[in-house]
Amino acid sequence: MKKRIIIFTAVLISAVVLAVAAGVIVIRTLDLEAYRADLIKTVKTELNRDLRYARGEFSLWLRPAFTFTDVVVLEKDAQTIFIAVDRLSFKLSLLPLLLKKIVLREVALENPRIALIREADGAFNVSDLLDDRQQNLSFGISRLQIHNGFVHFTDRRIAPEPLTISLERINLRLSRLERGKTADFSLKATLVDAEKNGSIVLDGSIEIAKASEPLLNSRIDAAVKAGGLNADRYWPYYSRRVPFKKLAGRLDIDTRFRGTVKEFESGGSVTLHEVHFDYPPVFYAPLKPKMLHAVYEMKLDPRDIAVNRLDVSVDGVQIKGSCLLKDIHTDDPLIDAKAVTTEIPWESFNHYVPYGIIPKDAADFIREKIKAGIFRLDDGRLRGRVSQIAHMEKGDNSNALYIRGRAQKSVLEYAPDVPAITDITGILELKGKDFILREMTGKFGDAPFSLEGKLADYCLETPTRYPFTLKMTPTAKEVAWLSGEELAKKLHYAGTSAVRLSGDGVAANYNLSGAWDLSAADYKYSDWLAKPAGKANDLNFTINLSKQEIHFSSIRYNLSPLALTASARYRHTGKRALSLTIDTNPVQVGDLAPLLPKIKKYKPRGDIRLAARARSGPNDLDDLRWRGEIALTDVSFKIADHIKPVSNMTGKIHLRGDSLETAQMALQLGDSAISARGTIANLRDPSYAVTFGSERVDVADLGLQHPEQPVHIENVSGSVVFKNRDLQINALNFKINESMLNIRGAVLNVQDHPEARLDVASPYLDGQDLLILSGLKRAGKTGESSAKMSLNAAIRIDAGRMDRLSFEKLKTNLSLDENILYLKQTAVSTLGGTLAGNGRIDLADAGAPRYHFNFNLDKLSAEQCLQFFDVKEKLITGTFSAKGDLAAKGETAADLKKTALGNVQIRMEKGMLTRFAVLSKIFSILNVSQLLKFELPDMVRGGMPYDTIAATLSFKDGIVSTQDLFIRSDAMNISAVATIDMPRGAFVDTLVGVQPLQTVDKIVSLIPVVGWILTDENRSVVTVYFEVKGSLDNPAVTAIPVKAMARGVFDIFKNIFKLPARLFTDTGEVIFGR
Repeated sequence: MKKRIIIFTAVLISAVVLAVAAGVIVIRTLDLEAYRADLIKTVKTELNRDLRYARGEFSLWLRPAFTFTDVVVLEKDAQTIFIAVDRLSFKLSLLPLLLKKIVLREVALENPRIALIREADGAFNVSDLLDDRQQNLSFGISRLQIHNGFVHFTDRRIAPEPLTISLERINLRLSRLERGKTADFSLKATLVDAEKNGSIVLDGSIEIAKASEPLLNSRIDAAVKAGGLNADRYWPYYSRRVPFKKLAGRLDIDTRFRGTVKEFESGGSVTLHEVHFDYPPVFYAPLKPKMLHAVYEMKLDPRDIAVNRLDVSVDGVQIKGSCLLKDIHTDDPLIDAKAVTTEIPWESFNHYVPYGIIPKDAADFIREKIKAGIFRLDDGRLRGRVSQIAHMEKGDNSNALYIRGRAQKSVLEYAPDVPAITDITGILELKGKDFILREMTGKFGDAPFSLEGKLADYCLETPTRYPFTLKMTPTAKEVAWLSGEELAKKLHYAGTSAVRLSGDGVAANYNLSGAWDLSAADYKYSDWLAKPAGKANDLNFTINLSKQEIHFSSIRYNLSPLALTASARYRHTGKRALSLTIDTNPVQVGDLAPLLPKIKKYKPRGDIRLAARARSGPNDLDDLRWRGEIALTDVSFKIADHIKPVSNMTGKIHLRGDSLETAQMALQLGDSAISARGTIANLRDPSYAVTFGSERVDVADLGLQHPEQPVHIENVSGSVVFKNRDLQINALNFKINESMLNIRGAVLNVQDHPEARLDVASPYLDGQDLLILSGLKRAGKTGESSAKMSLNAAIRIDAGRMDRLSFEKLKTNLSLDENILYLKQTAVSTLGGTLAGNGRIDLADAGAPRYHFNFNLDKLSAEQCLQFFDVKEKLITGTFSAKGDLAAKGETAADLKKTALGNVQIRMEKGMLTRFAVLSKIFSILNVSQLLKFELPDMVRGGMPYDTIAATLSFKDGIVSTQDLFIRSDAMNISAVATIDMPRGAFVDTLVGVQPLQTVDKIVSLIPVVGWILTDENRSVVTVYFEVKGSLDNPAVTAIPVKAMARGVFDIFKNIFKLPARLFTDTGEVIFGR
């Protein structure tokens, strides 16, 4: 505005000087052309510039009138045009001349063109015309009019490159231009711009200051309108006086101005279109509102600036306010401002937040975490001096600012894995030194919450405090997030609960407390905890958060009858460390068991109390080193339904390092008294060890029963370790009746598919005791198949007996795999000899197991064998050996006889054959005691000695047969081709050959079986043959002729007895030698 005044003042002065000069000359003479030189000289003297004009005219009609055409005023360099006017005219008032005063009326300039210049040193080309000069005559202009003027301003100082501003189509009306007088004026002009021209309209009056006063004391009452002004074009003029980087846009002005430059009132509107406002230190990105419209009312006096009204609209958001600046003449003015806004959508206006003047942490939080919302300023007030506002941290200066606003439908997102906080609604209040959050509500995930809090002392130099209270009703989704990914997989949560949190303190030392009422919630954790809705339950805690550590000073978990208290301390700086303590009340575990599914089935009773503390290891926070104890008082529990309860457990379980262990503890298992000690080593990867002992254990207490008798085991002791699904048996010793068993080994994968690898030793084992053990069944369990398991056992028994069979040094490797029982490398001393072999028993079909054995019997006592098989008569003596391969199928002896399959080679040596029914009947038929020169054995009284008995036995479908039974003795050799039906107990197709070893008497006619005897050429009896049929106990024996035998059968005998190639079968030839 000041530059425009300078421009117009220079124009007016030039015109006035020209008019005054002309008037003085006219007064002296009326011939203007005659005095052209004097006129030009006078103007040059006054203006220090050359004057040219084409023609000057004078007329005297009512008052003198002057007209000049093509007037040109040059610059001081006498070359550059300063002012050029197509036509200059004015009239001269006569009466003021009497008072030595020149008053020009109706001064008119047609098409004036003025060139204004500011040089690089800051001097204007009209600066000399504005200097005060002493004038002999006073001067005034009663009316001035400019039509279609043009002003071109060149500024060579403001920027490295000259800046030009042009006003064209200037139309000015000024009623009176005289110091001390009031003048009406009207100005219209076009501001030339390369992109789009602007317009300027001024209409009003000016009370020009008296000559004795500064011109700036002139009072103006004017309306100012401007449109389309390019704010960016004038950036060089104010860029150095503002902190921001750039302001661009089109400016529209419609205002009223009343007063002087130093004291005025103003009101109107200012509109900026297509704004580009760039202020990097404050705003992270340029602000680009489409339109900014402001309506204002203000007043300025030497002491104060009062903006009584300031209504701003930015892209639909309304801001209303006022501002008073008092004592502006001092270095510490007072600011009193107020403002309110309409709703501000965060998504559209988040970049209007002045992040650059907000502390970085808070600015980053606002910019990164707030994602949406609608905000409104209900009351904003700033009242304080600049010194107070600049130092809000001192004294009561913070009371200078008060802000109360409202947030609606706001959204905060802390991190991708944290539930979003949505639908935030409440009051935000900045009052004094506190930033207050009042009546805040929202949702954390799906959980509704309410919040009261504040940032206390936020503007002070002391640390900010953060007191708050929060109430929330979490859902399953939030509980799962709070639990963590791994824990949430095992946690089920339903129903409602109420959480109340409160906190206070500074960031470096913050105290947080919480109370969580879980009574209405229904939650389960795996198989360990199942809390139903309606059961009283709460969790309370107190936490201190510092720069060095997190301290849970108090944690209380109440789930009647359990009351658990804990504390913990986690150091997160330097060398990280974790410590905690846990204590419980004495808990009647029977009352708590209904909430513990995994324990409930054991029906526990008694009191348990835990008192423990732990510290983390030096390198791993998860490596907790425990100390403490679990006190047990009269505790009882039931391991399984079929096992009697464990009771009378009183003692302590000690926690040491990463293990648990008990002292020797006396307890009852049913009616059995047991002493035990246990250890759990390495709690992160636990192994469970138990050492136990008892003088006497009723197996019924173990859940086992015998169908016929009670069973007890004595001198029980053992040591077992369970780890990673495997059971290690270090020792298991017990005695049942006279038998003692010592077991060592391991059972792998106990829970799924057990695989037992055992060493079983016994100094003495009675088979009857073994039968008792094998007859034990799980009490109350019938018709259920046992779990599949595999077994490998190395068995060593020093001595023992199986019924009437005594044995020593039994060794075997037993294995069970897929219901098949294998006996490998079996060896035992029994029945006066040894037995060795391998066996296989297929138990897949429980009703008809399959048996397969290969064996080797060496020099067993035949007498002991007969006694073992309960044969009362002494049928045979000597040593018995056998080897073979047999298979059979069935559950009974009859089934085994029917299905027997295989071959067995037998051999007996140096014994006596007695009481064999077949031999007795053969000898009676022979009756050769009267015919031969020797005596046959008495099968009843003494028996027949033999050297060897050998045979190969074949078993198939219940039939046992042999083709090579051969008995060698001093008296005779006996051979048989026999078939026996074992199920029937009868001989089938059995032939027996007898070969006496003496010479036949010559009186052979007395032999009753002539024709059935084979003799050789030396007249020695070769063989006699018999057929045997009927039961084994009382067979039918008949002598048969040789020719009655089948050729194949006879060949067998021939080979056995080594008969000659030519046999004499006709009795006549035998007797007479023909």
